Amino acid sequence: MKIIEAVWEKRNLGVTCAEIEVEGNDSPEDLMPLLRMRSEQYLVVKVSSENYAAVTALQREGFMFIESLIQIEADLSKGAIIPKRCQRLLKNMGWHNSSDEETRKTLEVIRAGSIFATDRISIDPYFSRELAGQRYAYWTEDILASDNSEMLITEYLGENVGFVVMQHRETYSSPVLNGVYPEYLGSGMGVVNSCCTQLYLFQRGVKRSVSHISTNNGNMLNMAALFQNSFGDVKHILIKHQ
Repeated sequence: MKIIEAVWEKRNLGVTCAEIEVEGNDSPEDLMPLLRMRSEQYLVVKVSSENYAAVTALQREGFMFIESLIQIEADLSKGAIIPKRCQRLLKNMGWHNSSDEETRKTLEVIRAGSIFATDRISIDPYFSRELAGQRYAYWTEDILASDNSEMLITEYLGENVGFVVMQHRETYSSPVLNGVYPEYLGSGMGVVNSCCTQLYLFQRGVKRSVSHISTNNGNMLNMAALFQNSFGDVKHILIKHQ
């Protein structure tokens, strides 16, 4: 069991917050007394999917299940994985590293709350999509300020259609956030982001791509399967406002 004082959420969401990570062998008998001592306004508990006893105990304690996070991984050691139905579109796709002005404009769009609608903040009645957008924007700024990170702008027919925020590790890379701009929502341009990510990482020499997606986002789950990602660890997320 691990308790994290999530002080950044005061800036992001305007509330005090603690995140508690519960592993498969952590018992409810140990967990519940610790949670009852917490005074933060917003508690987030991440439970290993095999710990059914903890999930049940948390719900009895007034915690609400809000999403599950699944680790996905793509093996790029033999090449970028491009589905057949997407290959004819490749000639119309492209990408480039975001300029300072493009990054600024993308952060403005993210902050407006018009892109993401399925994450645990957007769907929480205590918060809002606008607050979720603010949180994503702050998070993106923090990532881009760290080492070995970047933002790609994806293109289709010469137009900027979306973005991908990357973090590069020693043995793998993580596309930690991606989206299409509001005018392209529902147009299928998400596949452009996925194709460009695969091609860019392979050209960079990356052998593994690892990230996490929410079970609330059916489109991303379908995209992960389409691009032959393997599915790994699952964490159930339960929350409580107090």
